[in-house]
Amino acid sequence: MKQHTRCLATWVMAATLVGAAPAAWAQSPTATPAAKKPDAKKPDAKKPDARKPDAKGDGAKPGGAGDAGLPAGHPPVEGDGDAMPPGHPPTGGGDPHGGGAAAGDPHGGGAGAQGLYRAPEDEVETDPALPVGSVVVTVKDASDQPVPGAQLILGILHNTVAKGESSERVTRTTDGQGAVRFDGLQVGGGVSYLASVESGPAIFEAPPFSLDDKSGKRASLHTFEVVEGETRELRTGMWGVVFLSLREDVISVEQHMTVLNVDPVAWVPQKTTIGLPEDYKGYVKPDGMGAAVRWEEVDGEGASLRGTVTPGQHETGFRYQVPLAGDDKQTIKIELPTKTFQMAVMAEASKTMNLQVSGFPAAQRTERNGKKVMVTKRQVDDAGEELGTVEITLSGLPVPGIGRWVAVGLGLSLAGAGVWALLRRREDGAMPDDVRQELEEAKQTLLDEIVSLERAHHKGDVGPKTYARVRAALLDALARIVTRLDAARPISRKAHAYR
Repeated sequence: MKQHTRCLATWVMAATLVGAAPAAWAQSPTATPAAKKPDAKKPDAKKPDARKPDAKGDGAKPGGAGDAGLPAGHPPVEGDGDAMPPGHPPTGGGDPHGGGAAAGDPHGGGAGAQGLYRAPEDEVETDPALPVGSVVVTVKDASDQPVPGAQLILGILHNTVAKGESSERVTRTTDGQGAVRFDGLQVGGGVSYLASVESGPAIFEAPPFSLDDKSGKRASLHTFEVVEGETRELRTGMWGVVFLSLREDVISVEQHMTVLNVDPVAWVPQKTTIGLPEDYKGYVKPDGMGAAVRWEEVDGEGASLRGTVTPGQHETGFRYQVPLAGDDKQTIKIELPTKTFQMAVMAEASKTMNLQVSGFPAAQRTERNGKKVMVTKRQVDDAGEELGTVEITLSGLPVPGIGRWVAVGLGLSLAGAGVWALLRRREDGAMPDDVRQELEEAKQTLLDEIVSLERAHHKGDVGPKTYARVRAALLDALARIVTRLDAARPISRKAHAYR
């Protein structure tokens, strides 16, 4: 959970670092794609999906990261991305869904500046007029008008220490005012609710909520026409940041992506994929980033965008690891999806490390809170231009020296001789179980060190004289241990204690 919180905070920081859509992109002509309207009359018998409500409370939006703080000691980022560049699509004052009232539109939806659509907000509010345990959910369209006859699903998640986690859902049809009322619902933090409407591959959700013992609540969610698959006419785009840091034997990569949709339709992507490095491992999609829009791991492809991209701005992300190759320089390649118009790359760095990104400006080095960080960023300038492959090279990486092999080889050689001399005092050849276990562990350690030494010698990091001397010491220690293991018979701890 701490790792997930750290990732979320890093992505919040990343969102402030990266700028936003260039003016040329935002001013591209609006096109109205062919779309599917939600089927408001046909009940859907689908089972609940993995997108369960949680107990975040009123108005918590899946994927909303605005409340998270940076982890202790994390380097802050200058606010060069706080101000939107000229021509950027309006985002409704920071709402991750781009909500906010457009001029002249009392409902909050409609065309904003430059003819870009501004979606009305989905909301959950406390209503003192409703009794405890009651909820009224209203389904509305893109113009903020009620949708009668819609099939509304109320997902219910029970999560208690005694009974664990279980879920259920109730389906009701909205009335002439587009509303459904639920009464007698359970209150308290052990139960949370999520109202949704399904339309083909799209799912529209209100923010998840829980109920208290003081009053009921009202919720609203909006449905949109649905566009499936990738299309150039639909005005969507992405920007993001890649954050790299060194761990014991890997490069940890955290990737944040902002997905923007400025048309009054919901987009369901099918083949929007980020190609990850071939040797990546440990893919994690953190909790708390939301289920409506997320990146799912696809074997052999990378990370694929899934979910329903409603009008507005969606914060998404994931993390993974790339094994250190053992060289002082290593390159990581990331294939970006289409319509990616800006990326930043950040890396924690030592004094000797350097960061280069092909086609990007030279990385700027800075120090904050005791951490050295290098940053570079690139944004496209013209409409229709987009970023492709991001080729990141870290140089000046720490390389294991030969000293550890010398120490290990000589030390274990002496240790092997010492164990041999000690065990020879037993004339019956019996070996206690604990001694056998220690010897088995020492044998495996020696084998691992021999493999590491061979790799270093093959790369030229260890000279021939040192290689021969250390290899001989390792093999000698290994031979002593193996010989003794083969010759001795085990005895129990109890028998050993009485001797």
